[in-house]
Amino acid sequence: MKVTTEQSTEERQAVLTIELDPPELEGYLERASKKLAQRLKVPGFRPGKAPRHIIERTVGKEGLLQEAMDALLPEVTQKALEQEKLEWSAPPNIEISQKEPLVLKATVPLTPILDLGDYRSVRVPDEPAQADGAQVDRALEGLQREQGVWEPADRPVAAHDLVVLDLAGTVDGQPFFKQEAMPFIVVPDSDVPLPGFASAIVGVAPQQQKEFDLPIPESYPEKRVAGKTCHLTVKVNEVKSQRLPELNDEFAKGVGQGFESLEALKAQLSKNIGAAEEDRARRAYEEKVVQALLAQAKVVLPPLLVGHETDHLLQDRAETLARQGVKLEDFLQRAGKTLEQFREDMKEQTRTSLLRSLVLRKVADEENIQVDQEELASDIADLARQVAAQSGGKQRLTGNDRNREMLARIQRNRKAMERLVVIAQGKAEQAPATVAQTGEAPTNT
Repeated sequence: MKVTTEQSTEERQAVLTIELDPPELEGYLERASKKLAQRLKVPGFRPGKAPRHIIERTVGKEGLLQEAMDALLPEVTQKALEQEKLEWSAPPNIEISQKEPLVLKATVPLTPILDLGDYRSVRVPDEPAQADGAQVDRALEGLQREQGVWEPADRPVAAHDLVVLDLAGTVDGQPFFKQEAMPFIVVPDSDVPLPGFASAIVGVAPQQQKEFDLPIPESYPEKRVAGKTCHLTVKVNEVKSQRLPELNDEFAKGVGQGFESLEALKAQLSKNIGAAEEDRARRAYEEKVVQALLAQAKVVLPPLLVGHETDHLLQDRAETLARQGVKLEDFLQRAGKTLEQFREDMKEQTRTSLLRSLVLRKVADEENIQVDQEELASDIADLARQVAAQSGGKQRLTGNDRNREMLARIQRNRKAMERLVVIAQGKAEQAPATVAQTGEAPTNT
């Protein structure tokens, strides 16, 4: 086997030209012949007993070579990578350049390059979050409305009413949507079915009809109508108002598991909202820290790696849609995009995810962060309980090595992020001794 290699620094990839020696190719053709002999019905021969020349006469030389490719391509490419001592980050793209002699061309995404620079000098101001009175009031109002009673109202539509209406909409004179006896809660600032709709029907009396136009946002999922104008015809059939319970201690006792007083309920709401705000602020701060780190880092991501991970993400999205009973083709049609356009949109998401993963892994290496085995055992036990609970005890955790590796990676990344936050806040201790000080990220991201 003869191998020549050309590397591209800019794209962080290598192109291998692999020429197979005739004896090596013969070995793969012989293996392919035996596989075909097991499947083909050849007159005069029992399954698996037809000789090579008979099989080749049956399927042709081209067919035999095509059968051999299933084993030949990955095995030969792997040998070439080992021979050239290349570290790859995703499966290579392989094509046949020539058939006689057989020459393959393998484009290999190498391991990304990531140089964090002086990452310990990064500083990002922290802005603590807390719940304010307005958020607590809104949450309290939401609980109040959950317990409200709907009553018929002989008056025009007002904010927060429940209305039953007939609705028809056209775009460019063509039907856009139509629904009769549709229940609708008039929520101010709602963008359902279109922004401004709730405000437009306020003041319409029962049995009254109103026509009006609303602009369709550029960001509307159905691209064929995005940015256009929708003409709507609405008839209000029924109006109901909500009688809200009085906010007092008695009300508080009926919320959830019950609270001793309204003040106790408010205190719990404030605590819950504060925790949620802290979580949101923490995530936002972590993202700022990662972006600040990337701003000074030197990164080279192989395009083939980004494309490979994007394909995985696209497959995950298709499977998620399928579980919801939606075909990817229908989803794309509603979005007004081709598969290739949608894939391009997902590339940036993929790139962001890869960069974050590479940064955390590199920081974990530089900071000599180790996996806590007791914590890992606890995480595995928690995952096992979740699997059992979700399946009603019918399933048990499988693939222990794979799950252990996944949970270990999650734990190490989390600790790396915690360390980065401490560094960005200027609270880090002296830098630890690292195992290696190289610019290359680990293999097989």
